[in-house]
Amino acid sequence: MAQMAFAGSEAGSVIARHAMRGPRPGDESTAESTSDSPDMNDSQNDGPNAGPNDRGGNPRGLRNRLISVLRMPLTYVMLAAIALRIGFARWIGVWFWGGMHWDDTLLFRYSLGSHFTDPTDEELFKVAGYSWFLAAVRKLHWDYPTCVALLWVAAALVAFALVMAVCRRRWVAFGAFVYVLFYPSAFEADIGTRMYRNSVLIPLYVAVIGLAVLLVWKVAFDRFSVPGLLVLSVVLGVGFSYTYYVKEDGAWLAASLAAAFAVGLGVYAVVGVGRWRSRKHDSEAVPGDEASGGSASGGSVSVRGAGASYTLRRFVAAVLAAVVPFACLAGVTAAYKAVNKKYFGIAQTQTRVSGQLFGFVERVYAIDSPNRSMSVWAPADAIDAAFAASPTLAKETYLHDMVVHSQWIGGDPTNFANGRTMYEAPFPGDMFTWGMHTALLYAGLWHSQQQVDDMFRQVNAELDRAFANGTLKKSTRFQLVPSAGGFTRDEMGQCFVAMLKGYNGVLRLVNYAPGSKAGDYRDMNRLDEYPYVGVQAAQAFNLPYLADYSLRESRFGPANRVVSAVFAVYRVVNALMAVLLAVVLVGGVVRLCRRRRIAAPLTGRMVLFWLTDLALVLLSAVYTYAMSWFDVNVTGMENYNYSWANYYNLGTVSLLVLAFSLALAIAANAWTAHREAQAAHREAQAA
Repeated sequence: MAQMAFAGSEAGSVIARHAMRGPRPGDESTAESTSDSPDMNDSQNDGPNAGPNDRGGNPRGLRNRLISVLRMPLTYVMLAAIALRIGFARWIGVWFWGGMHWDDTLLFRYSLGSHFTDPTDEELFKVAGYSWFLAAVRKLHWDYPTCVALLWVAAALVAFALVMAVCRRRWVAFGAFVYVLFYPSAFEADIGTRMYRNSVLIPLYVAVIGLAVLLVWKVAFDRFSVPGLLVLSVVLGVGFSYTYYVKEDGAWLAASLAAAFAVGLGVYAVVGVGRWRSRKHDSEAVPGDEASGGSASGGSVSVRGAGASYTLRRFVAAVLAAVVPFACLAGVTAAYKAVNKKYFGIAQTQTRVSGQLFGFVERVYAIDSPNRSMSVWAPADAIDAAFAASPTLAKETYLHDMVVHSQWIGGDPTNFANGRTMYEAPFPGDMFTWGMHTALLYAGLWHSQQQVDDMFRQVNAELDRAFANGTLKKSTRFQLVPSAGGFTRDEMGQCFVAMLKGYNGVLRLVNYAPGSKAGDYRDMNRLDEYPYVGVQAAQAFNLPYLADYSLRESRFGPANRVVSAVFAVYRVVNALMAVLLAVVLVGGVVRLCRRRRIAAPLTGRMVLFWLTDLALVLLSAVYTYAMSWFDVNVTGMENYNYSWANYYNLGTVSLLVLAFSLALAIAANAWTAHREAQAAHREAQAA
């Protein structure tokens, strides 16, 4: 820990010194890899004295750059890889799980016009980001597998840009591009080829986080043109706002971006103040230019004012670039809530983990109970206590009966003599959320979204009074978030073990199943529906095999053999990448703490690249731990279910993919710099 603290303080000082005074003598080894990068050096002609045609990049420069790109053989190799990736996706195909009424089928129905014209109690149960994607594919008459593949292409291009920003070695960047482009999660049955939101989350996370890293680097290094930075910020804002609403846990992404932007602006502010002071000192030391018609003092004021004004303008632009993504999210959120208010009577984006009904569920999670565990967040005695403490619920005895005999725990709300009760089989994990929803329906208490929201607003106020006057006692267990059950210290330690197992599943692709397979086309909650939901999906996306998988049955075997080979290759590649990442991180600490003479000079860029890689790894640990907290009730501890863990640890995959790509670039850059430093050292000894 002491070494890490030293590394952090040393990193800050190195970044500030290098950015304020420019590259030091001997930095030529890294100049080729960083200063020349178009991604990091957009501001060469954006200084205080730049002409109107120099600011932000002129059309002639862009045209020349495009021509140079088209002349590179690598461009056509990348285009061939993209074509192969799209063709591979179409050959493998996708499958639709019609029987998953609350998942695949629900989000598919959200994408149809009937979502607004014929609303039901289910319309706000999940966020509709993936449904927007489905609606766009359907209305544009595009091929669904191709559209998902294009998301992976976008993610791979972002990885390519990140590596180029670090090491400027195109073939190394191409390696990262291919690594992301063909990442095996895209071909796994549950998280890749299944027509569900999991299939788009990993490439979206990679693209959004990668773009955010690029933006932070541009700001921290002060290497940007103002128009270019704002364009990047808008693109990031659109991607971030959309990705936030693909799944209900988008808050982790927002918090990550906010922290990254705060760091980038902090570094820029420190560097900017240092540069302004340097300009101020230089202007006071140099007498005024008599030939220009100004006095000595007048000349110095003019130069000093121009430097301060220029620094301030760029800082304002950097702040604006950091604000734009969150402004986009705020605008999308306001529009989303307004539409839901108009059609469903409630200004919420979803009611699964928000709104008054879920507020009631959160309060049940907080009630003290000796029967609460890692897998049981809402024990029966806590539910009974909540009903007893609320006068509104106390009189709804039939609703209580529906909860006791909920179908979500194997009960039968239509015949109490059949099935189990919550006293025999408590609600596992977050299933009480679903149980309350269906119980309200069976009890005849669900009339509209607004009516249910108003009812539980009153219930929650009653429970809050019960907590305040001591009628209800709050649990002393630690809750990571109010929307999850509380754990004891021992259980938190077990969750750490589950996190390590989650990493094992992600890295070694444990229980990955090839994704070319048949689905089903009947919604088990609507068996009398015709045409079946699978037939509707086949018609909506012009994929006939979704209604008759025998049309593709002959492809399943060959496609899955190829996919299994991809899995085998990536198990080896991921192991090598993990070793490389460890070497880069440990080597970075050693490099910061022990400066050898036979080594490339340590620059601010090198330090910030290393810190970014470390941040990605730490963020993946926090994310994986949080997911383990949530999914341990289904993964278990004794016989750990890797399939469920992989299903939830999508952010872990994305963060590690970016960390591996960045480690590859850092290692390539460090190796070249080390060889050049050794050569220079030998020449110096010979002289």
